[in-house]
Amino acid sequence: MPPRASNRSTIRQTYFSSWISKVVIGALFTTLIGIVVYQRNRELVSEHTIDIVHLFAPEAPRAGVRRSSLEAARKTLSNLERIPEVVHATWKTSTLDESHPFIKNGVGRFLALNPNWKIVVSNDSQVLADLQDWVSPKEFNLLRHRHPVQLSDSWRLGTMCHKGGLYMDLDRLCNQRIPISNSTKMILLVYRGGKLHFDFSQDAMASAPNNPVFCTAFADNIKRYVMCDKDSSLDCRTYRMGPILFMESVSRVLFGGAIQHNVRGSIRKTIFHELEALYPFVLTKEEHPPLDTFFFQDDGSISPGAHESLK
Repeated sequence: MPPRASNRSTIRQTYFSSWISKVVIGALFTTLIGIVVYQRNRELVSEHTIDIVHLFAPEAPRAGVRRSSLEAARKTLSNLERIPEVVHATWKTSTLDESHPFIKNGVGRFLALNPNWKIVVSNDSQVLADLQDWVSPKEFNLLRHRHPVQLSDSWRLGTMCHKGGLYMDLDRLCNQRIPISNSTKMILLVYRGGKLHFDFSQDAMASAPNNPVFCTAFADNIKRYVMCDKDSSLDCRTYRMGPILFMESVSRVLFGGAIQHNVRGSIRKTIFHELEALYPFVLTKEEHPPLDTFFFQDDGSISPGAHESLK
């Protein structure tokens, strides 16, 4: 005998209530997982990033920590040897096509303007060999299978730490002499890509060997790869492992707290002014690439659109 209408209605209500309960529980579970992943992805290697207001606002709770960190950095940098006059670059081969427009207008022109400098180009095998020298066998086994772009990000930090010199991406334009002296121990540039984008440039950097800024950044990079291997919920994408982590590591050494990129408002000016105050040991510039950078000032020879066509 078919169920009565009232029984059918009860069955539908029960089924519908059960379905709603499953949807609600599923949504709550997804939200909880999202919160956990978000919190884990905010972790640096040894500490959480902090609210920059705690470091930079007037009478900030950690303003004293910031000043102490800057003074310690100044003292440490002053005792380092000078920056070696070596340009480090990485490419799929150990030689560059000097006729390529990017090489002619970039590192080739840099070397012509700075004749005391030499260039060392490391191919993929040489990058791996350097990393193998700088990390433990276990860490190297995790790194060796990474994408070449990620390996390059790790390698450039290790190169600045262990060898020193100047690293630049090969798409950097150059028409300026590099104004370093025996007192210059680091070039740390600030990237400004509009109203929101603000971080320390990772595509061009220079340092004396054993600089704690770059040695810390390299160690943090390697440690996070180890963490990524143990915890799949961590954000280990290239941009997170590169520019974002670099910003956090550098600010932790210089300012006493790991801050996230895309800093806004007056704090941007404070960060830049405090970098300028580390002169003569640190050279810095707010860059608006590709035509307004530390290495290139717009002389009308290359239009913004033409820069892309050089590739």
